[in-house]
Amino acid sequence: MFMSLAYAILCASLTDAAAIPTGSLADADQIGSQQRFFPFLGGSGPYFSFPANYGIPADIPVGCTLTQVQMIGRHGERYPTNSEAKGIFQTWYKISNYTGKYNGPLSFLNYEYEFFISHESDLEMETTLENSMDVLNPYTGEMDAKSHAREFLAKYGQLVENRTSFPIFTSNSKRVHDTARFFIDGLGDNFNVSLQTISEASSAGANTLTAKSSCPNWRSNVNGDILSEYSSEYLENIANRLNEENKGLNLIKSDANALFSWCTFELNVKG
Repeated sequence: MFMSLAYAILCASLTDAAAIPTGSLADADQIGSQQRFFPFLGGSGPYFSFPANYGIPADIPVGCTLTQVQMIGRHGERYPTNSEAKGIFQTWYKISNYTGKYNGPLSFLNYEYEFFISHESDLEMETTLENSMDVLNPYTGEMDAKSHAREFLAKYGQLVENRTSFPIFTSNSKRVHDTARFFIDGLGDNFNVSLQTISEASSAGANTLTAKSSCPNWRSNVNGDILSEYSSEYLENIANRLNEENKGLNLIKSDANALFSWCTFELNVKG
């Protein structure tokens, strides 16, 4: 069954609901067709190339020669973390136990909807061809990393054409480490890559790769401080609108917030 929760949150109507397939695999014409939502998913959804360039052209300036490239990334598409999944599970409990027929943007739930988290052991993990819910899913972290490797070679291959051995640095976070391995796989068999793993623990000391826990000036609450300055009234409006259309559902502001995360990670897992 394929239908992203994105339609429940971001659309006022569900014109696509009538076309929801009922088979075990996604409709190949629908899967991978939701890129317009990606800029609204807070960086946790499928990768997309950011349209702005901040005035810095990607082309090498005339008269300059490229001699070195440093590529920095963390991980590819993933399942939600344990803390993110907690809110999603709470909302899913309300939705899955609702006894009425769904109306409005939630109508797709009437079509044998399959929740995207099948195994709690997948939480925190990179999405792969193995743990993705659909074989047609184009948004796995595994394929994202491999695709980036091929794009890297296409653009900068001349820098390594005479150098078959070089290191790639990663952290000991499993999804980050997995992304590095997938990137190396994507480079092919012509390189002898040494994968260097640096711990994310504070005991690792100061370094430029895993500085979050080892840097005394790191403030983990900065993002929350910024978000707290903005109104959350829109979340209350979403919950109220869905409740009005589905009497007795009783969603609250935190449920509306969880729907955005649900949408995001369902795309990562199901396509």
